[in-house]
Amino acid sequence: MSLTGRAGSPPRGVAAVSLPRGVAAALPRAEGGSVPVPPFRAAFLPATSAPPPPSPGARLLSLGLLADIQTADIPDGASFHGAARYYRAALDGAAAAVSSFSQDAVDAVVHLGDLLDAQAAPHAEELVVKVLALLGRCEAPTYHAVGNHCLASLGRAGVNTHLGPPPGRAVRRAPPLPADPPGAGHAAPASPPPPPLSHSYYEADLAPGVRLIVLDGFAVSLLGWPPGHPLHQLACATLAARNPNPNKFSAEGLAGPARRYVAFGGGLGQAQLGWLAARLQAAAAERARVIIACHLPLHPDTAPGVCLLWEYEAVLAAIEAVPPGTVIASLAGHSHRDGAATCSRTGTHHRVLASVLETPPGQVCHARLDLFEEAVIIRGSGVAADTWAPVVGRAM
Repeated sequence: MSLTGRAGSPPRGVAAVSLPRGVAAALPRAEGGSVPVPPFRAAFLPATSAPPPPSPGARLLSLGLLADIQTADIPDGASFHGAARYYRAALDGAAAAVSSFSQDAVDAVVHLGDLLDAQAAPHAEELVVKVLALLGRCEAPTYHAVGNHCLASLGRAGVNTHLGPPPGRAVRRAPPLPADPPGAGHAAPASPPPPPLSHSYYEADLAPGVRLIVLDGFAVSLLGWPPGHPLHQLACATLAARNPNPNKFSAEGLAGPARRYVAFGGGLGQAQLGWLAARLQAAAAERARVIIACHLPLHPDTAPGVCLLWEYEAVLAAIEAVPPGTVIASLAGHSHRDGAATCSRTGTHHRVLASVLETPPGQVCHARLDLFEEAVIIRGSGVAADTWAPVVGRAM
């Protein structure tokens, strides 16, 4: 695998940003100055780089990609780690992406989760309409992965109302939500919850022989489900077993991928995992190519452990269970940093996209995925990185 990174330097205006209590004092200082430098996470991009092949064959599909717009009508702030966040300016970054996608005439747009910030909850209904109208300026349909901030601001019913698959598209949704076993001592409901509290995963046709699978990384989660719901209870049981901290938002004492068991994370659940495996097997039988989108990253080499999907190993196993070259790429956000890795066994190019939210005003952060017969190439704009991988395993 060869990749090219174009990561931007950290913003310098952190001193003007209201940092969480106790964070500013702990930040390292820039050499020769007093401006604190936020402890940015590693980019998770390989150090080696090489340009993509000059003639990758016929282009099958173009997708516009952006992640974590996470806007809110509030002043700029910072993450817990000290990374500057530009809540209102994020809309300008989204508008720049839409303009670029329209100019490039992409076939579809995929937003990789967290359209709104959790702090937008008081005005979420009004704001989500505004952001969707902005994205709607691009004539291509937009697909949304469910993000933790989406659920915190809009709730599960709001997510399903506003961020479902675009109308008029060839979409195959899973059956009504069958609740996963909630664990010992809890009884499952006699019938599935009503549609407003249903899941948000589906498969869509993007082009002949190319499919998009949008996963709901928070089907098992503390977010979106009311207390007492079986999937909320299952999330509580999972965190109790995997995270010893009284505060489940903390990963203190956990190492590597085990850090993923935190309250702002989530999982697919057995029903969705079974559905995913079946859809991948169907794609393999029909010799179709698949792109998977999920807010939570699916590969441990692409993001910090705290960001990973709870069942990422099961998803990777489902990808390995189909012929190499079936799953061309997986796309994710959540980490707010670029990351990429390509599996040598499956040929799947796993890509995490940096956030619009933490891109300084005047800069942009989006990308375009081009799928060719011989390669998948992701070209970043602004601070987003360029990555690519060959299409392997079989001739179509």
